[in-house]
Amino acid sequence: RRQAAAAAYVKRVRPDVHVEVSALLDPKVPPKAATMEEITALVISRETHAGGLKVLEMRREAGISSNLSLLLVDLVGAASQDAHAHKLSSSELRRGVTASPAMGDAEPS
Repeated sequence: RRQAAAAAYVKRVRPDVHVEVSALLDPKVPPKAATMEEITALVISRETHAGGLKVLEMRREAGISSNLSLLLVDLVGAASQDAHAHKLSSSELRRGVTASPAMGDAEPS
């Protein structure tokens, strides 16, 4: 469900951009970005930056020489951009929470 929603959003705002969304379900299976040379960009958050660097390393080890851009997005609803800062999660958004502890008391909308 999350994958479909993410792909639909990108298609709505940038119909000219091809996006392939995949879940990271098994830590033993490398992500597609680590094995598919045609992937040119990976959107990561500050908290997943280390994972993005690992994907770059995995590509080098697999002999993939083409460039992979890491597109870093800020944490949403966070008091700071520190990787360990409290942030507004997608679960909170779905529950209708309008504030995080970093922004004051959380209250449903």
